[in-house]
Amino acid sequence: MTLFNEKYFRYGSWIESSKLEISLAKEISVLLYSRTKDQDTLINSLECIAERCLEGKCNDSFIDDIYDQYIKVNNFNFSIPFPSSESSLSSNFFGKIALEIGRLMKDPAQHGVVGTPSAMALDMVLLSIIYFLSVKHEEDPATILDRLYNCTDYSPEKEKSYLSTIENIEWYDPCIGSGVFPISIVLLMCNLGVNINLSCLSRINGSELDPLASSAAEIRLAILLSHICDLPYTEVRYKYKNHFNVRDSLFTYTQQKGMYEDINRSFDIVVGNPPYVRADRLSPNYKKYLKASYPSVANGTVDLYNYFIAHGMTALKENGILTYISPAGFQKSKSGKKTRSFISQHGSLRALFDFDELNVFQEASVHPSVYVIQKHAVSSDIVGYSYDELPSHSPLIFGVLNSFQIPNENISSDGWLAEYSEAEAVLKYISRNSRPLIDYCGRILSGVKTGCKRAYFLPPKLAEELLKDHDTFLKPLILPVAIKKWRPKWDGSYLLLIKKGVQVPDNSPIMRHLLLYEEVLRKRSDIIGEPVWYSLRSCNYYDSFSKPKIVFPDIASDCRFAMDTKGYFIPDGAFFIPREDYALLGILNSCVGRYYFKARCNSIGNPNTAGRLRFKKTYVEKFPIPIETENNKILFDKISDISKILVDAPDDLDKLSALDSLVLELYDMKGEYLHFFRRHS
Repeated sequence: MTLFNEKYFRYGSWIESSKLEISLAKEISVLLYSRTKDQDTLINSLECIAERCLEGKCNDSFIDDIYDQYIKVNNFNFSIPFPSSESSLSSNFFGKIALEIGRLMKDPAQHGVVGTPSAMALDMVLLSIIYFLSVKHEEDPATILDRLYNCTDYSPEKEKSYLSTIENIEWYDPCIGSGVFPISIVLLMCNLGVNINLSCLSRINGSELDPLASSAAEIRLAILLSHICDLPYTEVRYKYKNHFNVRDSLFTYTQQKGMYEDINRSFDIVVGNPPYVRADRLSPNYKKYLKASYPSVANGTVDLYNYFIAHGMTALKENGILTYISPAGFQKSKSGKKTRSFISQHGSLRALFDFDELNVFQEASVHPSVYVIQKHAVSSDIVGYSYDELPSHSPLIFGVLNSFQIPNENISSDGWLAEYSEAEAVLKYISRNSRPLIDYCGRILSGVKTGCKRAYFLPPKLAEELLKDHDTFLKPLILPVAIKKWRPKWDGSYLLLIKKGVQVPDNSPIMRHLLLYEEVLRKRSDIIGEPVWYSLRSCNYYDSFSKPKIVFPDIASDCRFAMDTKGYFIPDGAFFIPREDYALLGILNSCVGRYYFKARCNSIGNPNTAGRLRFKKTYVEKFPIPIETENNKILFDKISDISKILVDAPDDLDKLSALDSLVLELYDMKGEYLHFFRRHS
């Protein structure tokens, strides 16, 4: 169960609608609207286009002509829910047709509609899942994210409990639009390993004011589900026709009613992109209704999305999660004070991501933010990130991995201040004129995963006995606890390395040892169906273990990067950088490394006292390495020379002090930054 794979990235894009989709939708909508202005007939035409695309049949020659002239020649790909390039023609196309027809009709439901790019929608859904899992399983959100991405400490029992929780989530999108969030929910559930069938739609709920947009959303979901479930499109489509409610969702879940009139139901997660309509564009009668229905946030100048915040929180179950993207104006403005007060009275902010004025949306210039709120939760840690550029993919996960802590006192009815602290300013200073470690030396690699440590990790005495048999299967192993700062200390342990498909002789001591664990080894998910039940999973970098490298443990109270020139193998729970780079080793073990990892890594307990840090790949790969220039090359060489000495004399205090001074000079630490650094490092 991992999200960090090709399937997830294949769908996430900053292109909300491709140029091809937009141009074709405009032409087709004009043709449809010129034939009839009746809304029901237009909806039927949209349905007919979908059937022609998916089933190859239609009883309307007018639609047949449109298909042949505009769609067939442009290679419509029904298996893709979102466009991946400007020339893509995906199922998003139906949403664009509905939008363009609505504009021709001058439908007020189109006011304030801003399409959400799939990169953002997918991450908002994922972030909602992460925080919901953290509530249900009483675990830190960063731990949940780490498990989903890296499968760290991830047992079959934990996976089963996560999947059960995810499968039963009750979702609600109060402004469905053309279906980007429901589609993202289905995609991520599928990607996480949840069994997708037609009944899963019963837990994905929503409302949409525009009937055409609602139909487009249902069409797109039916296309996706028919592809995933391998069922005819029409079978899926007509089973779930009129699934979403066509109505103004603000007439339900008001502060007075609290529930739908016809359904006694509330939700685990509310996710969406509420319409951005200024107060001066709301009719007097509508304002009057909103004031009576949502008195806690209402005033004469508050924009429409504020009411959706109150609406969404009212629709949540206790401890439910709300994740919205909206203008950030309410967070500091005078008019948004009532909204901030409502949030603080009924929930707690858990995460805040500020996108400044970056081009998040294709059709709107706004200052958006994404925020996660937990209903009726006690104050907790608040993570935040302020973007100065858009990541190429997974924007919110990037924000989480690079986040800073927002003090609780910065979030109140007086305003939300997601500002850098002095410490964050220092970290930003360190990162200038640098590049991430992953760009400097490539990917960090994980230790060997076995699925049964007792079978493959051999203590010295047992290893010595088995070495007499087939020593080609045994490799010297450094356990995480033996990875000390600067150099590892081998205790005589070995790894029983049996590569995929390799057979061990029958009746050999090694086979007799493996037979002790046969039942457990046969049940490993990565070996089921393989002819050799005792081999390890495939790994394309086994040869890298035998080469010089920098190794470090997953959990440590301090930086414990060590140079291994002996070719030791390491287990899961440790990592390595496949490079013999003593300058890098010195930088990572320096005072700058200690400060950076204490600020960035998750911790078990307080890292400033007796706590321990989690040196996950995602954090270490982002460690900033100064770009080498003619001016600083001498510093790199001096750091390398001192590191070589410390590998053999790790307790040389003079050399340790000299190393720190050189690294501080390399990062050009001076003035107030150096003063702060020395006070807090």
